[in-house]
Amino acid sequence: CSVLESVALPDIKSIGESFFEGCESLQEIIIPKSVKTLGSSAFKGCSSLQRVEIPDNVEEIGDSIFCGCSSLQAVVIPRINHIGDSFFENCEALDEFSIPDCVTALGNAVFKNCKSLQLIEIPASVTEMGDSVFCGCSTLQKVNIPDVGYLRDSFFEGCKSLQEIVIPDSICKLGESVFAGCYSLENIQIPEKVTEIGNYVFRDCRSIQNLMIPENVNSFGKDVFS
Repeated sequence: CSVLESVALPDIKSIGESFFEGCESLQEIIIPKSVKTLGSSAFKGCSSLQRVEIPDNVEEIGDSIFCGCSSLQAVVIPRINHIGDSFFENCEALDEFSIPDCVTALGNAVFKNCKSLQLIEIPASVTEMGDSVFCGCSTLQKVNIPDVGYLRDSFFEGCKSLQEIVIPDSICKLGESVFAGCYSLENIQIPEKVTEIGNYVFRDCRSIQNLMIPENVNSFGKDVFS
C-alpha cells in the first residue's frame, strides 16, 4: 500500500506482524487503546511516518517494529521491560528517545544507524544489552552505560562524534569492534575487571592519546589498535 497516508483502526487487540510494512506514504497512525500486542515489523519501512504514540495498554512489542522508518522523529512507548532487536534501526531522523526506567534489556541493533541521535540516557534498570546497539550513530556525543557485564560486538562502532565514554566497573569483557571507527574518542579508561579485549576494539580510533590496559587482561584479539 505505497500510497496509504493515514488509517483509523477499530478496537482490535493485536496488530500483527508486518501489518503496515512497506507503506511508504503512511504519515499518521492512531493505535487504539484496545491493542495489547504489536507484532514484529508492524511499521517496518514506513518511511514517511513521523510520530507515533503507543498506548499504555500495549504489553508486548515485537522486533524491528520501526526499522527503516527514516522520517520518525518522536515515539512514546509504554512501560515494557524489553526493547527488541532492530527496534529503531535506520530511523535516521530520530534525534532523541526516552527509555522507560522499567526496561531491563536492549536487543541487538536497537538504535543502529540512527544518524541524528545525539544524546541518550540508559536507565540503571537495564542489565542486558545486545550487539551493535549504537552502531552507526554518527552524531552520538554522549551516552551512559549501566552496570552490565559485557560490551558486545560493534556496540559503538562508527560513532564518529563520540568523544568520551565512561565504562562501568562491572564490565569484564569488550567484544569485537566495540569502539571501531570512533574517530573522535579521546578519553577512555578500561576497568580493572576487564579480562578480555576482542578483535578490532579500537580500530581507527584516531584521537586516543592515552590508554591504560589493566593487569587482569589475559586475552587480546587481533588488530586491536589497527
